[in-house]
Amino acid sequence: MCVSLSARKKFGFVDGTIPKPSEESGDLEDWWTNNALVVSWIKLTIDPPLRTSISHRDVAYDLWEAIKKQFSVKNGQRVQRLKVELVTCRQRGSTIEEYYGKMMSLWTSLADHRQAKNCGCPLGYDLEKEREEDRLHEFFMGIDESVYSAVKSNLLSRDPLPSLDEAS
Repeated sequence: MCVSLSARKKFGFVDGTIPKPSEESGDLEDWWTNNALVVSWIKLTIDPPLRTSISHRDVAYDLWEAIKKQFSVKNGQRVQRLKVELVTCRQRGSTIEEYYGKMMSLWTSLADHRQAKNCGCPLGYDLEKEREEDRLHEFFMGIDESVYSAVKSNLLSRDPLPSLDEAS
């Protein structure tokens, strides 16, 4: 959502950097038009049963803040479910692209529930490299062995290990 809004130069409506102009401003009508567009985009991405809890919000910034408060709470059960899905996810006849997409979706969802611990120091680089290697191993745990056994063995024997993008 953030990328889509940024690409359309509309993210400022949700982060507050494009504030509502004064009532006397000639830009007010355009602001309301763009704001309504952003609000409708956001609401369309939310499951219908959940929309009712936010349906009264008509300012994009207020809507975004309400969504953050309601849904960005760290949820231990959700994290547990995502981790189980990660370790049980299998390719099972789907294309490698479909399987990789499913894994990426799970990793992204899991990352959304965790506060990023990144820094520019060497330790931060090492932690990110370790995360990437964990993802690579998780990816290989679920690929079809009958099809990709030789490729998997070849890639895992490399030193250093290939990146996840190179392996997929």
